[in-house]
Amino acid sequence: MSKKFSLIISVVAVLGTCFMPHTAMADNHKNMKHGGHKKGQYAIKRFNNMDTDKNGKISKSEFMSYKEGYFAKKDKNGDGMLTQDEFSPTLAKMKKDKS
Repeated sequence: MSKKFSLIISVVAVLGTCFMPHTAMADNHKNMKHGGHKKGQYAIKRFNNMDTDKNGKISKSEFMSYKEGYFAKKDKNGDGMLTQDEFSPTLAKMKKDKS
């Protein structure tokens, strides 16, 4: 192997090692920007809210109770049905913006 080729390989290896942590940090920042860490915190909070007896598990009745509360909160007019507007304020805004 020539000295010139060895030098090129060494430089590429050193540069690759120098930039690798920055790439990993950029990927981590990208995930955080899109809610990676916050989504995890939200999932833990939601789990803890559902686990009403605080035994570290969610029973079917705890889950259904949570979802019934969610449904009731969304059902603004109390008719027992969700319209698209009630289900998703984003859909309502999109429909309004198209008008």
